[in-house]
Amino acid sequence: MRTEEIVIKHINSFNPVVSHYNLKHTPNRRFLPPDLTIKYMWQDFCNLQKISYDLYRRIFEKQNIGFKKPSQDECAQCLKHKVHIIRQCDASSCKICCQFENHKKSYTEARQHYENDSNQEVMQDEKVYAVDMQKVLLLPKMSTKESFFVSRLVVFNETFASLHKDGNICVMWHEAIRGRSATDVASAYYNVIKNSDNVTKKFTFWVDNCSAQNKNWTLYSAFATFVNCEWGPEEITLKYFEPGHSFMAADSVHGRISTEMKKHPNIYDFEQLLKINEQFSKKTKCLPINNFDFFLFEDGSKQRKSNNIPLLEKIKRSVSQRMQTLVL
Repeated sequence: MRTEEIVIKHINSFNPVVSHYNLKHTPNRRFLPPDLTIKYMWQDFCNLQKISYDLYRRIFEKQNIGFKKPSQDECAQCLKHKVHIIRQCDASSCKICCQFENHKKSYTEARQHYENDSNQEVMQDEKVYAVDMQKVLLLPKMSTKESFFVSRLVVFNETFASLHKDGNICVMWHEAIRGRSATDVASAYYNVIKNSDNVTKKFTFWVDNCSAQNKNWTLYSAFATFVNCEWGPEEITLKYFEPGHSFMAADSVHGRISTEMKKHPNIYDFEQLLKINEQFSKKTKCLPINNFDFFLFEDGSKQRKSNNIPLLEKIKRSVSQRMQTLVL
């Protein structure tokens, strides 16, 4: 076996994983825990076979592996305009400048609506949440050398952060139960709505434009089912941020969870993670779900005879009410 093949095998023994975040943009990139380093891996390899650090690093860099979970991309539209304005142009007739102005207007309006929903009082029968899936959590988290060679369990956390005095809800499950498909995410919404008090008749969810999770006909069809069930609410509204400008209350909850996890050098299993998340804040409740809490929701748009279906990228808001669903 060639030296390069041996090194690659050693690198893969640390179990790099794919992160769900920006999966569309980094489908082939894998990630290792941020507390691991190339130098540490090289030193460990030298216990088996002597090799220069530079050679090990060069082989590592070919594997498309990083040590940090990928952060949200900078807004592509804003970045494009930032590069473009270096050149002189007539802003009134420039296509790129006009597109940016429309984009700026859209994200400003969306942010203003979000702030309005956060600040204004709502009726007793209404609840407003900012919803986002946290970057995948990997378990176990341990401080020993041997832990780097243990296969990691991917944990999912769909956070429903209240914009008012209602508590936050972290719907949590792991890959041994289900994944993160559209039906899985729709099931997370189902469990939040179904476990809510009987007083709540209207739900509003602020979400980003991730088509795999928040902007798809499977989710819209599931909402149409919920509002037409006896136990269901009267109305469910989805509101979308402009792409690239989706910072929300759920991100703050994720930040606090990450900070709390850093205080615990060893987190061995899913149950311990749940306890840690429940203890760090009285306002945050963990809702673990199992196989029996998931349902195979279907894409109802495929059953329509009409082809007059709005493009997902054009949708800014969806409203599901009894006997009708509107996408705007």
